[in-house]
Amino acid sequence: PGASTASGSPELDAPADRQRYMEMVGTLMYGAISTRPDIAHAVHYLASNMLAPTTRHMQAAERVFRYVAGTLDVSDDQLWGQLHLWSRAPNFSEDRLGYQILV
Repeated sequence: PGASTASGSPELDAPADRQRYMEMVGTLMYGAISTRPDIAHAVHYLASNMLAPTTRHMQAAERVFRYVAGTLDVSDDQLWGQLHLWSRAPNFSEDRLGYQILV
């Protein structure tokens, strides 16, 4: 038997179709930049695995697509949430930027 991974599923670490993965992540990047800031963190993670995607990464990308499909009818106000800026902090490094996403 093959070496076991932390998740106990060595087949999840098998190489995935790189071209398809890159197309999927590119599509998600466009959405994250243009209209869906709620998926930006997940897309960032997916993009960091472009050179050697595995089945695990492909499944994560598919999960983000399912999330997007399931939230198409949610209003923009709920997706964007509330953006908070604390610009009066005494030190620039103490400024905070945050999102509250209501899904």
